[in-house]
Amino acid sequence: MRWLDGNERERADKFVREADRRCFVEAHALLRWSLGLCLGVAPKAIAFAQSSHGKPELTYPEALGITFNLSHTDGLIALALAGANRQVGIDVERSGRATQTLQLARNFCPRETAYVARMPRDQQTDAFLRLWTRKEAAHKADGRGLSLPLDTFEVLGDRCGPWAISDLELAPGYVGAVAWEARLDNLPVEVHEIE
Repeated sequence: MRWLDGNERERADKFVREADRRCFVEAHALLRWSLGLCLGVAPKAIAFAQSSHGKPELTYPEALGITFNLSHTDGLIALALAGANRQVGIDVERSGRATQTLQLARNFCPRETAYVARMPRDQQTDAFLRLWTRKEAAHKADGRGLSLPLDTFEVLGDRCGPWAISDLELAPGYVGAVAWEARLDNLPVEVHEIE
């Protein structure tokens, strides 16, 4: 908590559930610690601002081409760091939650909606969440968030416009995806577990 700034502490205090508050604090501390290692500064010294669409950006120290994105859900934190000013987005969700899967999937592109509908009933929620995390990762990499409607881009393949998209191999019970700005020099994706 001592590494977080006033804005982060205020946001943390708004969580009703202690587990949600703790996850938020740990996620933001991990982000600050990781950026501090990359940039050679103390985690507390790092400063952020938000873009016009709400995407966090580094304001101090000079980012030196490093971009980042953060996601967390019950019991899991995912952090994506990229170099060379390459935009990146990441999203993780706990799988198996009961949702109105087919109704929500209607907000996707027609091929994606059909993909979820073709799945056996017991696999529809996870198929939906897999597409959802891919869309969220692309949204977050793009930086416009939900101002970019879900039915205007498709994430069934490994590319979506300028974005490369990959599913994350996570512990059972979680699904996730990462999207990054694809250029000719493809960015490798590494997954590291931190205990």
